[in-house]
Amino acid sequence: MRTRTILALTGVALAAGVTLNYAARQAELAGVKAALAPHVGAGIDEVRQAPVPGLFEARIGSDFIYADQTARYLLSGDLIDTQTGENLTERRRSELSLITWSDLPLTQAIQTVNGHGSRHIAVFADPNCRHCQQLEQTLRTLDDVTIHTFALPILSQQSVELTSAVLCSAQPARAWHDWMLRRQAPTPNVACAPQAEALRALGQRLGIRGTPVVIFPDGTRIDGNAERSVIVQRLDRMARAAK
Repeated sequence: MRTRTILALTGVALAAGVTLNYAARQAELAGVKAALAPHVGAGIDEVRQAPVPGLFEARIGSDFIYADQTARYLLSGDLIDTQTGENLTERRRSELSLITWSDLPLTQAIQTVNGHGSRHIAVFADPNCRHCQQLEQTLRTLDDVTIHTFALPILSQQSVELTSAVLCSAQPARAWHDWMLRRQAPTPNVACAPQAEALRALGQRLGIRGTPVVIFPDGTRIDGNAERSVIVQRLDRMARAAK
């Protein structure tokens, strides 16, 4: 009985220590945030310990700054690990931009199957985006992949109208490719404008502010007109990891 009591008391003490340590860390981070506020404003989204001892990372939207605990010294720019060559700031950006594949409403996407289509990518593209049209040419050359395209009308009202016309067509995939690859406009139809607006809202919810964006099942993404070799490399890497 005495042994059980000692063990129970030890467990309580350990739990209390963990709670106190957590509270102390949170208080420290709150203090850094307060010290930074006069210098960078009130728009600090998050403060956390940086990978470098004594340095703190403050995130403002998708931007990062670094500071000591008193915020007397500020660093603006990317943090590089010179031993490994890794850009630690870029790694944080990538972590924050991850999109959970299961959060994508694939039934709302335009589906294109190349070959067997056993591999998958999702693409967000505005119908009036020149880089998106260039990417569409690249996507046609990919082997064994299913492409889930979310039309994201963010550039203009015409983009909304084009997206609505594509979604309302009898064969949305064909209408999309005719426009993106051959500049053959779909038959105007505004009946699907609510779906187009829903896709725009989806992009905002996922933090997609520009097009094109390629998303992979592991949650990673490529912003901009991705080269074929980069897309294939990413798909091959995921295939090896799945074995």
